Amino acid sequence: MSLLHDLEYHDWYYMMSDDHNVWNRGIEAEEHLRSKIRSLDCPHTMAELRMAVQGMILEDFHEYEEGQYWKVPKQNIIAPCRREDLLTRAEVDDIMTWIKENDGGHKKVIKSAEEI
Repeated sequence: MSLLHDLEYHDWYYMMSDDHNVWNRGIEAEEHLRSKIRSLDCPHTMAELRMAVQGMILEDFHEYEEGQYWKVPKQNIIAPCRREDLLTRAEVDDIMTWIKENDGGHKKVIKSAEEI
C-alpha cells in the first residue's frame, strides 16, 4: 500500500475503543506506519501527517469562542479543536508534497490542501 493510503485509512482513534482486539490491531498498524515513516527519514511528526491527511487546515476553521476552533460553517454537533490541532494551508501543502515525493513511486494523485 502507498504511504498516503496508509495515512488516510489508519484508525487514528483506535486507542479509544473498548474492544481490545481493535486496540491491538491499532497498535500494530501504528507501529507499521511509524516504521515506514522512519525508513523514509520523514521530517514531519505523526501528528502533522495526521492533520494534513485529515484536512485540519487553519484557514478552513474559525475561532468562534476563545481558543475553540470549528470548521466553517460551524456545526454544533461537531466538537471544536484547538489552534495547535491545526496546520496552515502552506504547511499542509508542504507535507502533501513530501508524501508525494516519498510515496514509493505510486501514481496516485495526491491532493493539495485546496482539494482536501
